[in-house]
Order: sequence, then structure tokens, then C-alpha cells
Amino acid sequence: MPDNSNKIVALEKFNRFLESKGCRKTPERKAILEAAISIDGHFDVDILYNMLLDSPYKVVKTTIYSNLELLIECGILRKHIFTNHAEYERIDAKNQHIHLICNVCGKVKDAKDLELMRYLKSKKFSAFNAEVFSMSVYGICNNCARKIKKQQKMEEILKETTVEKAKKENKLKKNK
Repeated sequence: MPDNSNKIVALEKFNRFLESKGCRKTPERKAILEAAISIDGHFDVDILYNMLLDSPYKVVKTTIYSNLELLIECGILRKHIFTNHAEYERIDAKNQHIHLICNVCGKVKDAKDLELMRYLKSKKFSAFNAEVFSMSVYGICNNCARKIKKQQKMEEILKETTVEKAKKENKLKKNK
């Protein structure tokens, strides 16, 4: 969760952005911003919507979606598509991390690799100054790998049992 000064900076940045776009500064937008930046880590629209249910402002999901897009354009949030599911997170240059995404269950885990982060920060790109990076690594999490291995063993046992049963049936047929 950002400290109060970061919250004020984000609010000022968003207000300047809204003014530059000719958009109104509404209490609903402020509530969405405050809820979104109060979340540590990834969140989706449903999480944000549920947080705002107790808000004095009636905010519908379409309002959340449109304001999330403004917060992305403004540079306060980042949107990720993980296994066909959109998630958002606060842009924080001090909290760089890698997303480990399971291709089976869709779970997203944040991981830090200090050596990789140092390398990326020191990397010089032609005609480009990198400020923040986002990296996603797709694979299979340990839980799913164990389940797959267990499923494969079960299928193997079932196959062996079926083969053994067929052999016994063939033997019985031959003996008749």
C-alpha cells in the first residue's frame, strides 16, 4: 500500500491528466483511484468493484473499466493479460518483479531476480531510455506439475490394468 505522500502524488498526477484531457474530476474517479492504488499486487475489476461496494458512490463496472483505462494512460496503473484474464497493478519503479504464470491453472506469482533487474537497469537500448520493465514467464507451477504427474501415473496404472484384464480374458477364451 502506498504511503500518504504517494497517494497525494498519484491524485495530483491523475487530476492534471484529467484536466489535460478535458475530463471531469468526479468523486467516483477519486474513489476508484484511491481503491486501485491501495491494493498491493495484482487485482481485477471484480476485486476493485467489491472494494467499492461500501463506497458512498454508486460505481458500476463500466465506470471502473473506463477509469482503469484512464489510469493506465495516465501512467499510474499497468494492465496485464494473463491467460485471457486482465489484471492491473500499480506502476512502482521500486518494486520491479517478474510474473510467473501457470499455463494450467492461470495462477500468477511475482518473483524477484535482483541480478536480472540490475542487468535490465544497466542495459542501454538504442534511442530509448528504459524506466520500468514488465516481464512474464509462462510455464507450469509446482502444484499443477504434481497433479499432472499424479494423473499420468493413474492413467498408466489404468492402462496396465486394462491390458492385464484383456490378457486374462484372452487366456480364458483360449482355454474354452
